[in-house]
Amino acid sequence: MGALRSIVVLAALVALILAGQKVWIYYSEPTTNPYRTAADPKDNQRQVDRCVNEANTFTPDESISGCTAAVQSGRWSGQDLAAVFLNRGKALANKGDLDRAIADFNEAIRLNPNDATFAATANYNRGSAYQAKDDLDRAIADFTEAIRLDPTFADAYNNRGNAHRAKHNFDLAIADFDAAIRLNAPTPLSPAGASGSSAASIDGNGAYSYANRGAAYAAKGDIDRAIAEFDDAIRLDPKFAGAYFNRGSAYQVKGDLDHAIADFNEALRLDPKFTAACYRRGKAYADQGDLDRGLADLKACLQRLEEPGQ
Repeated sequence: MGALRSIVVLAALVALILAGQKVWIYYSEPTTNPYRTAADPKDNQRQVDRCVNEANTFTPDESISGCTAAVQSGRWSGQDLAAVFLNRGKALANKGDLDRAIADFNEAIRLNPNDATFAATANYNRGSAYQAKDDLDRAIADFTEAIRLDPTFADAYNNRGNAHRAKHNFDLAIADFDAAIRLNAPTPLSPAGASGSSAASIDGNGAYSYANRGAAYAAKGDIDRAIAEFDDAIRLDPKFAGAYFNRGSAYQVKGDLDHAIADFNEALRLDPKFTAACYRRGKAYADQGDLDRGLADLKACLQRLEEPGQ
């Protein structure tokens, strides 16, 4: 009975992992840069603030409502109306209504095509929506246009790298992650001693791009290089649960189960609902012969999957 139980536990753990859990997790930057519109005195300032949603204080539905009221008022035109469509598109994308988001990004680009910074942002956001729809060729085209308009757009390189990675073009992906990391690197001190600044990025310090580049190297089979990249991602963001998960997965591939379990523990400490880390830790325990712990993690994973929002 003991041998049979071991086989059942191991089979269940492996089946669950293969059924829905990716070994390597990649991180794309979200839609970005809400644009401030010039409020008309006749407009309710709260509606304008909802549309812009600069500090993300409003729900997507509230932001959509504010932007829709601005569109329907008929008092907006040109670049201000373009900004309204861009902001509503972002809110729609955040809500998961991707087709309507893409329609709004199309309209934003049509209304304000000559402002390179605005057009780069709109193309980036539309590319992110296409990426979420798994329309990778259109996503790559939009990220490429965003980069053409703004060659310092680190997040566009990062997300294009993820699109290339999804198409299994790992060398192209790594080249884009290289660019994102370079653009996120702090500018060296000037001769006058002024402190430098980083290229604009939601990620801020490039931790996502290091983690993504590490995952691309891992997919190519270069596990040691991948671990070094995950080390850098954790150094830049010690609270980055996904980087611990990816590094743990890399250690697991190498058979270094103690280090793998330590990283999965940290990922779960930082994000207790990180189901993938729960799965892989259970598999690591089982590989060590600790079937009771492996089964306990399996049960915990199943319970988390049954929780609302999972």
